[in-house]
Amino acid sequence: MQNLSSDKNLSSQSSQDESGPSLDELRALLLGPELQARIKNLKLRPEDVSRALPEALILSAEEQEKLTSAAVPTVEDAIRSSVNQDHNILSEALFPVIGPATRKAVSAALQNLTQSLNEGLEHSLSPQSFQWRLEAARTGKSFAEIVLLRTLLYQVEQVLLIHKDTGLLLQQLVADTVVAQDADLVSAMLTAIQDFIKDSFRVERGDSLDTLHFGELTVWIEAGPQALMACVIRGTAPQEIRGLFQDVLEKIHLVCGQDLKHFHGDNTAFAQSQPYLQECLQAQFKPKRNSISPLVWVFLGLLLLGIGWQSFGLYQQRKALNNYVTNLQQQPGVVIINSKLKNRKVLISGMRDPLAIDPLSLAEQNDLNPQKVQAQWAPFLSFDPALVKTRAEKKLKPPKTVAFSVNAQNTLVITGTAEQSWIQQVREQALQVPGIVQVNTEQLQPFEKQALELLKDQIEGRSILFGIGRWKPLTNSEPILSQLVQDIKAATQLANTLNQNVIISIEGRTDRVGTERENLLVSQARAESIRARLIRRQIEPAILRTQALGATQNTHNQEGRLSERRVSFKVTLE
Repeated sequence: MQNLSSDKNLSSQSSQDESGPSLDELRALLLGPELQARIKNLKLRPEDVSRALPEALILSAEEQEKLTSAAVPTVEDAIRSSVNQDHNILSEALFPVIGPATRKAVSAALQNLTQSLNEGLEHSLSPQSFQWRLEAARTGKSFAEIVLLRTLLYQVEQVLLIHKDTGLLLQQLVADTVVAQDADLVSAMLTAIQDFIKDSFRVERGDSLDTLHFGELTVWIEAGPQALMACVIRGTAPQEIRGLFQDVLEKIHLVCGQDLKHFHGDNTAFAQSQPYLQECLQAQFKPKRNSISPLVWVFLGLLLLGIGWQSFGLYQQRKALNNYVTNLQQQPGVVIINSKLKNRKVLISGMRDPLAIDPLSLAEQNDLNPQKVQAQWAPFLSFDPALVKTRAEKKLKPPKTVAFSVNAQNTLVITGTAEQSWIQQVREQALQVPGIVQVNTEQLQPFEKQALELLKDQIEGRSILFGIGRWKPLTNSEPILSQLVQDIKAATQLANTLNQNVIISIEGRTDRVGTERENLLVSQARAESIRARLIRRQIEPAILRTQALGATQNTHNQEGRLSERRVSFKVTLE
């Protein structure tokens, strides 16, 4: 056997050796040098992979989950590595997309906010909204639910796609404003109701339940060969919408027909039916009346309130301005020519005496801000009696014992007491004061005259006593004589100031003890005796005159007779 096998190997080797050159020639003719080199070197080349990769990705679409799971870590690592190296690359690549996307999102958010605010105001400020709130409180429902019920004509809240043979739920879509229920439970209940009706009643073959009513909800059922579509409707929907449901169900059978026939519990293949089911989520609300938006009413109200507030402020300012002008016109030395309000400021112009009151001092009293009062005053001299009096006081500077007053005839009336020199001066200067026509000093008394009258009373009140039959005064009369001399000198000086002369009459008196002739002689001797003493004390002889009065009355007591034996004095002004 071994020999036999070795013979066979030898024979085969010999045959190969004979056919080798011919095969090489044939291979060179069929493949060419390039293909021969690629066959000898079976390593993959990048260009070959690049041509096969797109087709491989298309073929792997059936197993996309595996491809995604395999590619995600690599892509994440690549992105992370790129960001770590230079984060500007990714930000620059996303910049053209982020800006428009952000603006679009913000615009949509603002639009939704405005719309929701408008609807909220409309449903919150209208009289009807208060009725709906009462209804919500009475029924226990939320205010939003009541609003939806009262403004909604109909709404398809849910759409369920159910396998006809198994009764299993294939897909479900729910409106955004609706809280979804357990779809599997709903599907099972619908199937059970269908079976119950078929088993309990005589129905034709192929007939099916197409409508269910429960309170405000209605379930429309459209049946196809392999699937049912149940649409839960709130409100009263038009019959035309059934045509939409039928068209959608036909499209689903057309797209998912094979999946429906071979359905064994996996509903992932029916995700592609959701865009069609989305068309069924229709809703229609009551048309809004062509009424003004509550935002407009709020804006108009705020606008009217602002206008009213501004008008009230202007009214208050005009009222304050009128009161201010009225008070100014009542002030002496102020003449108003023009007054107005401009840019919330008071513009006033006129004439003002320099001695008149400061107009700004009256601004706060009339509820005006002095800083907002702009005044232009032309100076002038007012002949108002009050200002003429003030002008005279400033120029003539009267003493505190003098009072000025100006009557309607612009006559300056001066009362009181003052020095004679000031009186003479004021009579000359008063007529130089603007506004004074005449000067009345009848009630103005000089100090010197009052003092002279006082000295006159003091001199005439003094007496010098004598003894019986004596012409020399008693020894205690010396102080009286000294005081008398001082009074006479002062009176003489005051009289000279008043351009008057003082005459002192020395009157001698006696009692009735002696004869009349004796009494006259004694009284004359007494008067002469006092005159001589006054002359010795520097009294001018020319102003001293004597007069003998003799006995004047009969006095029985000793004190009375003593008072008769005296010398008295009488003062005369010439």
